[in-house]
Amino acid sequence: MATEWIRAALALRIVARAFGNGTARSSIIRRANGGLIPTRTTRLVVDNEKQDGDPIPAGFWPTRGQLTVEDWDSGDFGSLLERGEQWRAFAVEFGFDEVMDLVPPEQRVTSLAESTVASDVGWVRARNARHLVWNGGTVATSRIGAALLEECKLGFLIGRAVLAQWYVGSGKPNWHESVREWDIPVWFWKDFSRDESSEQDWDLGRFTGVGVHEGKRTAISLSGVHFLKSSLGNLVPSLRATITEEGDGEDRPHKPRSPDARLEAWWSRKAAVRDQLSLEELLNLGRGASPDYSGSHSHLSPT
Repeated sequence: MATEWIRAALALRIVARAFGNGTARSSIIRRANGGLIPTRTTRLVVDNEKQDGDPIPAGFWPTRGQLTVEDWDSGDFGSLLERGEQWRAFAVEFGFDEVMDLVPPEQRVTSLAESTVASDVGWVRARNARHLVWNGGTVATSRIGAALLEECKLGFLIGRAVLAQWYVGSGKPNWHESVREWDIPVWFWKDFSRDESSEQDWDLGRFTGVGVHEGKRTAISLSGVHFLKSSLGNLVPSLRATITEEGDGEDRPHKPRSPDARLEAWWSRKAAVRDQLSLEELLNLGRGASPDYSGSHSHLSPT
């Protein structure tokens, strides 16, 4: 099974939720030194000699004393080995499962949930991003998904996946790379969101695609996709003025924009069933039963 990797900042946040920053830092470093937490880097520099990254030798992590560089936000670390060599590692990542082993079982769900994009009010789930655009009324219902993807391809809409997995080659997927809290690059949207070789499940926040990356056939699967709410401004102009006032509206039902009191009352009576219906079922319900339904999607709100 492939190791799931997390950035240094996330590793520290997860463990610090249970023990505080000081204990979290020392515990992670101690276990990394003992080989109990795998670590890797994009670039390793020994004295002034640059080397390719990937696994960091366990001896890099000091058994006593301090690291010469310790920047958990950037993931940059430095260490002075006993034989006098100066080692520096950049953009360090830690093994996710092994970091979670540091957290008491009864606290793991809370520590993880509170440390990821899912708990950040500045981000919204994929389904809520679609919902916000629908409520904005500037894009036809049938084109919302395409409009969101186009914003991503242009670099205007910022996405992050709770989990990203990929493999290189053909045949049945055998994920050999897994990363938590992956900032989705523009090249993913351009090369792995083509109609003929990709799928987008906005309700689940799951996006998969097959394409060519760095000259190799690659399959990528993203789970728990979220979008930076403020970057939705091109499709939802009202967010530019209200983003700091409204919160993320993550699990709150959206109030319909009612043309009159009769429609407001009718919508309220449907509360028992409306949250279980799809967008298409809601539209069909509106066409057949709502008062003064004119065919515009602005009268109802999808779940």
